[in-house]
Amino acid sequence: MVYANFGKGVTFWGDDEVGTHFTSTYADVVSADNYWFTDPNICHKTEGGTRFEEPRDLTVSECRLAANYGHTVKQIRDYIQPAGSKPVWGFVELGRPFSDEKLPTVTPAQIRAAVWQSLIAGARGIVYFNHSFSGQCASQHVLRDCGEDNSSAVARINDQVSRLAPALNSVTAEGVLSAEGAVNVRVKSYEDHFYVLAGSAQPTKQKASFTLQCVGSTDVEVLNENRSLKATEGIFDDHFADGNTIHIYKVPVTNCVAK
Repeated sequence: MVYANFGKGVTFWGDDEVGTHFTSTYADVVSADNYWFTDPNICHKTEGGTRFEEPRDLTVSECRLAANYGHTVKQIRDYIQPAGSKPVWGFVELGRPFSDEKLPTVTPAQIRAAVWQSLIAGARGIVYFNHSFSGQCASQHVLRDCGEDNSSAVARINDQVSRLAPALNSVTAEGVLSAEGAVNVRVKSYEDHFYVLAGSAQPTKQKASFTLQCVGSTDVEVLNENRSLKATEGIFDDHFADGNTIHIYKVPVTNCVAK
């Protein structure tokens, strides 16, 4: 297997032709490492702001957002031709990838949100940047050397992803869900259930509403949160506290077979 990771030359500075050439030619698996939570320059109009037709600087709330990790995955997936012909992985930092002491260190909540936003966007794997070049723990081995906060968080994330792997590797159910609210979603169909992956796309708290086809009035299990919701004719609501909020819903399919 040939794996290639790309940076800002593909995601920000090259045009679509450049992006397609590099992601679609020689590698079997590709990714891009844009560190939205910790990069000191990524909010600039010449980098993250190039997503707009008229590039502009991103505000802090627009830039330091977990949903942007999903944006990077989607951008690389959109470049690849033929469409869907190779897997794209997400790339998430675990410490401080830059040497400026004024920069923040990524938090466990941010790591988890970045991973799940990548998976929601269609990532087929996750790579962790396990180096930190400043702060209280400068190390090439963050998970081993820099305390239990992030290492324990990553262990929990990996366990959750691994346990959900059969559903994540199953068919994506297209066109069965509509959502009201600033959320990114992906629906997986596995063993007579829909698995709805939902992540906030805004930094502030909100309430989102979901409408699922093929679902009646039933209980909705919220995985990893020890709670459930009630769906009425496939409609249910939930709250998202901030931009790092991720909810995963397991919903029985009762009225039709998902294709």
